[in-house]
Amino acid sequence: MLSAFQSYVTHSLGLGSQEKILLAVSGGIDSVVMADLFIRSGFHCAFAHCNFGLRGEESEGDEYFVRNLASVKGIPCFTRRFNTEEYAAAHKISIQMAARELRYAWFEQLRKEKTFRRVAVAHTRSDQIETFLINLSRGTGIRGLTGMQAVAGNLIRPVLFAGRTDIQAYARSQQLPYREDASNQEVYYTRNRIRHLIIPGFQELNPRFEQTLEDNIRKLKEVEEVFLDAVEQAKELLVNRAGDHVWIDLNGLNNRAAPATLLYEILKDYQFSSPQAQDIFASLTGSPGKQFFSPTHRLIRDRDRLIITPCEEECERIYYIEEEIGMINEPLRLAFRIVENSPGNEFPRNRDIACLDYGLVSFPLIIRKWRKGDYFHPLGMEGMKKLSDFFIDRKYSLLEKEKAWLLAMGDRILWIIGERIDHQFRVTEDTSRILQIGYHREPST
Repeated sequence: MLSAFQSYVTHSLGLGSQEKILLAVSGGIDSVVMADLFIRSGFHCAFAHCNFGLRGEESEGDEYFVRNLASVKGIPCFTRRFNTEEYAAAHKISIQMAARELRYAWFEQLRKEKTFRRVAVAHTRSDQIETFLINLSRGTGIRGLTGMQAVAGNLIRPVLFAGRTDIQAYARSQQLPYREDASNQEVYYTRNRIRHLIIPGFQELNPRFEQTLEDNIRKLKEVEEVFLDAVEQAKELLVNRAGDHVWIDLNGLNNRAAPATLLYEILKDYQFSSPQAQDIFASLTGSPGKQFFSPTHRLIRDRDRLIITPCEEECERIYYIEEEIGMINEPLRLAFRIVENSPGNEFPRNRDIACLDYGLVSFPLIIRKWRKGDYFHPLGMEGMKKLSDFFIDRKYSLLEKEKAWLLAMGDRILWIIGERIDHQFRVTEDTSRILQIGYHREPST
């Protein structure tokens, strides 16, 4: 393992043993093994540990462990405590995303201040495989199948060559102490379910499953390079710009190979999602004039072109909901949980609790205000209905319409929050798991 590590960091990462490397050490087995390999290889290292304050005494125990390990090894140690929940609420993002933004921003700041050349994180080949399967199960383009990069700017992943069994064997052989996060054994989370239930099944079919998939990921990366080169050439021919206005030539687009995929590659630069790009492409066979909105831009379907302009003040804020989030407080309080469906289940008869078929839902979800032209299929009613007509039927005042919030999946509306869900996402006898969302209204004043 040590010689394989030294070969990998020398030939794949281009590191010399005299370089200063900042090691992101959580206290778990992967980061402890990575630290030991760097130290034994003679690198000038320091530890960086983030305490996100999310696991109470366990978070405190992790910090103490890393400080003590650094002291025993004679390695400098930098620690930082974050109010992760406050940051997530202030920036209207998930806890997971908040932790990611906080740690990488701090790592880069520390790298510059202390003149480290690189920041090393302990992602392994097994993490790579899990990420590949997560992306594959959720639906993704070629980028989601090419995995994490060994070198990404100033960030390196020096144990990406090693699988989890390699890491565990090395830790046993060197009698390395490490911290175990109990939540890693729970199969509630998607990554853990793939780790403990899905991958072992593949390994029964192919004992070298991880190595095989790693080879496939490497081939996909080469395919991606060819693909991105072709996309850039197509953009040069199809996209015209004047100031902050962009035009996409529809005749040229429709004459290209895989026009729907190419359209998404163009639109993602303007923060349009993949489902939105699909809806926009579907609209090309309809009448001109339809509008679509991303968090930053508006797109108008013209006769022979798509027109993209920046959103002005009227483009409202959009809030993204990640899959593993439990509660949000902005722009309103919602609690999310997944429950198993079983015969005889009785569902709350409460407009403030939405029960949706989890198998039909794709994340991230979004929360936004309603827009002119929005429509959905109200639960219990026949066919689609414009929201404007639904609000009229429900005798909404102008103020009530302006206050209405929607839970959506791309352009599909799942729930007028506190009012009615979409009939197509209702729970049926074929539903195996239920996404239950509770809306906590503010007390009336």
